[in-house]
Amino acid sequence: MATVGKSILASDLLSPSQTREWLKPLTHTGSLYMSVGMPWEIMRIEVPVSPTAPTSAVRHIDLYTKQGAIPPYSSILAVSPDHDIGFVVLATGRGLGAIVELVIHEYIPAVEAAAREAALQRFAGKYASPGNETTHITLSLHGDRTGLVIDEFIRDGHDVMKAWAGMVGFKSAELWPMELEYEKEGLVAFQSLSQFGMPTRTESGKQRTITNYQGLAWAVVEDSSYGGFGVDGFIFRVGSDGRAVSVISPAFRTGEMTRVE
Repeated sequence: MATVGKSILASDLLSPSQTREWLKPLTHTGSLYMSVGMPWEIMRIEVPVSPTAPTSAVRHIDLYTKQGAIPPYSSILAVSPDHDIGFVVLATGRGLGAIVELVIHEYIPAVEAAAREAALQRFAGKYASPGNETTHITLSLHGDRTGLVIDEFIRDGHDVMKAWAGMVGFKSAELWPMELEYEKEGLVAFQSLSQFGMPTRTESGKQRTITNYQGLAWAVVEDSSYGGFGVDGFIFRVGSDGRAVSVISPAFRTGEMTRVE
């Protein structure tokens, strides 16, 4: 069963596009924490953004699971496409639930923290245009944020983030990987998602839905463009070790800003 799980994540059984299509919900249920796929029981869980994050700073992870039982025997196969990992539990008696909960609450946060550390080493840092110190960008990870935060973006001496925020109205921006890679050239695409300084709850404490601008950020990618490119698109060039050596902002015509810190 573990071999099957690995094959699914590696797209050995189906093409990558078919696998991505397969690992999607077919329909939702009356629970915010469960959807249904073919043939998946999709469990949505909350994990801390970082080991030091406040309890309110969480990220939602979808576990694609297939469970079955012939009492007293039971089993579960689970894969996490976000982390490219999974687990299998075979149990007898009533131990399956307890084991699965232990794995989810201990294993998944540990993997999330490891992925965060890897992202810090691979992509965070300062990038600058060779011979042009007035064009540079600085990316970092914040303890309560999920993506790579754009701390500073200067183009020919102009504060891009200030102008961008004034145009779109966001508080800050984070970069997220888009799973678009051109391995031959070592190029990896990221998308910037705007973080709006708007409350996520109403004055009475109820969760905002239609007016929750944090969720809306996922629906307005490439909302603004310049010269045929979305201003929120970035492309990293990575070396053979997977560590970024440069980054490009196509819309702002920065050319390759090489890593200097």
